[in-house]
Amino acid sequence: MCLTLSGGIIEYLQSLKYLGVCIKTNRTFVCNFDHVKAKFYRTFNCIYAKSFAANSELTTIELLRSCCLSVLLYAIESLVPRDSDINSLYNCINTAVAKIFRVSFGNDVDFIRQMTGLISLSILVAKDVQDFLANCISRLCFKRYCHCFMIVCFNFTCVSIFVYSCAFLFI
Repeated sequence: MCLTLSGGIIEYLQSLKYLGVCIKTNRTFVCNFDHVKAKFYRTFNCIYAKSFAANSELTTIELLRSCCLSVLLYAIESLVPRDSDINSLYNCINTAVAKIFRVSFGNDVDFIRQMTGLISLSILVAKDVQDFLANCISRLCFKRYCHCFMIVCFNFTCVSIFVYSCAFLFI
């Protein structure tokens, strides 16, 4: 059975990439982060190869924090990823830290992350979600009544913003 629209056949896809976010077909809203992980590893390997001659792990960690984390966390505040997605992205950072310091996974990587200030990915995502929602509310440019209801749930924390039949005049 083919679906048509204006005489053209609508193609069925397993995933769709829109504004750099890969959306998978599912009964619920699910994103695919495989392309994000590939970009992260590509960026990290480039930085690691260039900073290897500097012989400073801390320099590489700072480059990881400033360049690679932005690639990994692109648009994640608007997606509200599942815990399995967060763990998958968390593993990317752990792999990079293990490679920089030439250690095995486990307590060593956790200790290094703690000492270098690479905080948990779930905390970074929660902060990004909070900033995103605050930005959305502060940038409402409606000059009439607004009716909106937004709920964002993240890791057992439900951030609720409820604006119902309230008149806001933003100039």
